[in-house]
Amino acid sequence: MSNLSVPLPKAFDAKVKDGKVYVESPKVMCVYSAESAYMTYEFLSLIESYVFDYNVGVTISFENLEYFSAAASLLIFATVSKCQIGVKDHSKIEVLFPKNDAVLKLMASSGLKLALKQGGIAKVRKLIDSNNQYLSGSEVSIENYQKVLTATLLNLDKHGVNFSNTKSQIFVKGMQEAILNVKYHAYNDEFIRDFLLTKQVKSKFSFHEETGRGRWWQCCWHDVSNNKLIFIIYDDGEGIVNSIKRYYRNSPEHSDKLNLPDSTLLGNAMKLGVSRTGIKERGKGSADIINTACTFPSSHLIVMSGLGHYRHDSAGINTTQLPFEIKGTLVQWVINYVEENQDDI
Repeated sequence: MSNLSVPLPKAFDAKVKDGKVYVESPKVMCVYSAESAYMTYEFLSLIESYVFDYNVGVTISFENLEYFSAAASLLIFATVSKCQIGVKDHSKIEVLFPKNDAVLKLMASSGLKLALKQGGIAKVRKLIDSNNQYLSGSEVSIENYQKVLTATLLNLDKHGVNFSNTKSQIFVKGMQEAILNVKYHAYNDEFIRDFLLTKQVKSKFSFHEETGRGRWWQCCWHDVSNNKLIFIIYDDGEGIVNSIKRYYRNSPEHSDKLNLPDSTLLGNAMKLGVSRTGIKERGKGSADIINTACTFPSSHLIVMSGLGHYRHDSAGINTTQLPFEIKGTLVQWVINYVEENQDDI
């Protein structure tokens, strides 16, 4: 192991230790601010590279972690669980949890600690059976869309969400649309075909074939103290930006748009009535639901894909460039949830 040529970035205190590569997380893991987003994503990308590119065991230390944001927590779950189910020997992936009592308590109470514990695909699927806040699903029947959605709704019900409330109904419909979007668009046939053209991506394709095609990761909870419903979903498929680029490449009348920054392309893709396929009306239902919800105060939609960052809230729409390129697509939807009369909505 000590003779292997692997990158050992000092920024993550990377070193060979006890037969594995040891890496230490940043103290702050957050993708909302440029300052911390780059290091957060670089750290997670490095872990995945060790496992899938270099085929080495990894000790992932969160011992000095002092803060993690909601979206970062899902990317942590996605990266760690993907590595765990991508190796045959579960002992190759070791997770060291935070020493900070408050951070460790938050990990435990949210279900993230359980989601990160050692284990493979069976462990991930048990999260569905326990209605955990952190879940992963695929096209495999025992972890399909309906199973994951049911577990999510049971968890929300357990935490006091009233499904007769108009806002919660909008939230659930948007959540359903987001999951189905992954099913129908994230891993489309063209994307899979292109994946097979290079050796670099064959291992990733095999991963999805062997552990469940069309895999996505999500977290969802009712933030009682702040009166919010939160849903975040991530897939490492083609990504909205790459999908729109593919559409523009195949449409000569749009070829001039290929040089636009990813933030602009993402903004174009999110316009009402245009889905990640670039086809009008396909996905219009989800756009209607999400855009309606974003008119509520203290509610917002965030989408990250490629180098693009899109935010839609009651103040309007804002698009910016990310300091890193995210694989696939991450969607965060937060809706203000307050028990109220129908006339007030």
